[in-house]
Amino acid sequence: MEILSYYSDPYCHEIEATVTSVSEVTSDMKKALKVSLGLVPDPVCAVMFDRTIFYPEGGGQPGDRGFLEVEGRDLVIADTHKLHNNVVHGEPSDGGEDCPDSDHGLGIVPVHFVLCNPDEINLGTVVKLKLDWNHRYSFMQEHTAQHLVSGLLYSMFSIGTVSVHLGQDEFTVEVSEPEVSDEKMLEIEKAGNDAILSADEVSCNFVSHDEAESLGLRRSIKVDTDVRLVGIAHRDCVACGGLHVSRTSECRILLYMGQEKIRGNVRTIWKTAEPAMNMIHEEHSIIRSLCAMQSARPSELVSKVKDITENLTEERQRNSALRIKLAEHMIQSELGGGNPVVAMSLEAGSIDILSFAQAADAFTDLALCVISEGSDKELWLILLKGRYEQLDFSLVRKKLLSKIGAKGGGRPPLFQGMAPKMTKAEVEKFLAGFIAMAGAEHE
Repeated sequence: MEILSYYSDPYCHEIEATVTSVSEVTSDMKKALKVSLGLVPDPVCAVMFDRTIFYPEGGGQPGDRGFLEVEGRDLVIADTHKLHNNVVHGEPSDGGEDCPDSDHGLGIVPVHFVLCNPDEINLGTVVKLKLDWNHRYSFMQEHTAQHLVSGLLYSMFSIGTVSVHLGQDEFTVEVSEPEVSDEKMLEIEKAGNDAILSADEVSCNFVSHDEAESLGLRRSIKVDTDVRLVGIAHRDCVACGGLHVSRTSECRILLYMGQEKIRGNVRTIWKTAEPAMNMIHEEHSIIRSLCAMQSARPSELVSKVKDITENLTEERQRNSALRIKLAEHMIQSELGGGNPVVAMSLEAGSIDILSFAQAADAFTDLALCVISEGSDKELWLILLKGRYEQLDFSLVRKKLLSKIGAKGGGRPPLFQGMAPKMTKAEVEKFLAGFIAMAGAEHE
């Protein structure tokens, strides 16, 4: 089985290894790649080595990626997964349980997904494995920060962790509570940052299953072999197969970003390390720009935005009232004789078509049809009010709307929708048809 050098030296960037297996990807592998990468690369093959520094996906931590240097070429390793998890015991002399690179019987067999055809890599070839270190290190920082959060939640408030997810820019911790206050989360944030400033040591070591059981860990043990424990000074200790930084100070900072409800629990959202610092710098830049635009201090921005929003709302209300008044005037100017039937077309960018529906409140009897020109379609509105409510809209749909391919509907007195782009002549024909139909109803 492969020697897991990522356990003995998680900070190793490169290592020489010998190819022990090259194969086509199986259907199960393709499904796993679809989940982790969002697609199945082509070409891609599954490669194993006698040793590896590439961590396989597991425990919420993504698999490592990087490069395979072979015969002067750099082939992309897109992802790393576990091939299987059968219990395997080895002898100390051949990388067994006393070896720092051993998995202590967990049966971890990493498989590397290399973007090439299987015949491009030969068995027995000595190659160089090169990590995408920024990717790996970011998740080491996140994983340690997540342990810190989960440990503090448990020790400070007796709140258990249900599940975790480590993402590119943030990580989440789902807790076993229907509600958790932001005040408590900010206490966790402060305690976490105190731990980061303390540069607490993060320890990773294997102990017997019986010894691990006797420690009363905050989370149940999921294996029946030796147990790998990850501890953060006096703040947390839990079984974990993932990779971590050596001291909490490497996480740099911990930020609570908020929470959301999920499955009757609460999912808390966090940032750490570079993503947290990037967000701070970005938001600081935004605040400085807004302060300059408003000639205001940061503490004044909320009230400034509130004033702008209120003024904008009032302005929109005034504009809406004016548009309705204009639509009412346009309808009135089209009325003639004793037959209140109006059909008109609007140019693109002119008055909002719905203003005519609101303007109809000023009329007792009205049959109104409006076509509004769009860039690639036409909007239509038909309003049948007063005595015109008796006009069967299904007939209008059959005799007029269906002939122009219109879609839409509604209920009395208002119907609306859209239609394919029409020529000016087609619009005029449609409007004339509406006038004739509504006029016949009036007679």
